[in-house]
Amino acid sequence: MYTRLSLLFLLACMTSCSYFPFYPPYGVYEELPPSPFEVIDSSEATSRVQELSIEFRYDRHLHLQQAKTFFEFGIKTIQLEFISQDVFEMEDARKLIVDLTEAFLGKVNQDPILGPMLQSYPFRASDLEIYITFESYFGRFVDPYYIQWICLEDGQIDYYLFDTHNNTKRYWHHRHESYETSREIVVYQREAEQKYAETHRPLIDVFSGQRFFPR
Repeated sequence: MYTRLSLLFLLACMTSCSYFPFYPPYGVYEELPPSPFEVIDSSEATSRVQELSIEFRYDRHLHLQQAKTFFEFGIKTIQLEFISQDVFEMEDARKLIVDLTEAFLGKVNQDPILGPMLQSYPFRASDLEIYITFESYFGRFVDPYYIQWICLEDGQIDYYLFDTHNNTKRYWHHRHESYETSREIVVYQREAEQKYAETHRPLIDVFSGQRFFPR
């Protein structure tokens, strides 16, 4: 009699449990906060990247190799990878990465569609990852003291020379700067160049192709 009651009790428990939902062993999971965007359209970011790549391909000989957009409740990071066959010294390389970064930030922050999709607005240099690789034969095999690689990550810029290809060296020539430092140097350098150009204008040669006629 006792055995029969036990079996009936177990059968009742098994039957009744099938009517209850399953819960996680550590309580009910908390519901994640809803994303501010039901669907994030990356086409606008792609459009701005392509505009930038075309401009810098023709004006600065940079070729876009790859671009990625990272999302986390909005666009968190945009990554761009370029290559070039040109050779750059440190001064010109600094101008290049600053011009590229400022141009892209301007496009992103001024875009009425893309702007509201950004996780943090306005987008800053720390929200971008930009890599530029220079593949010049001259830099690799003739003069290794040109810039071979520029890396912008987390608002910091690293400049490496072509001697990174020489594995026999114990130390590679390398420069590390914050983006703000690089930008500040470029801005003040261009201001100084402009002042010098204004105060050292070439004298007009009256016997050259320029002629001045009295009225």
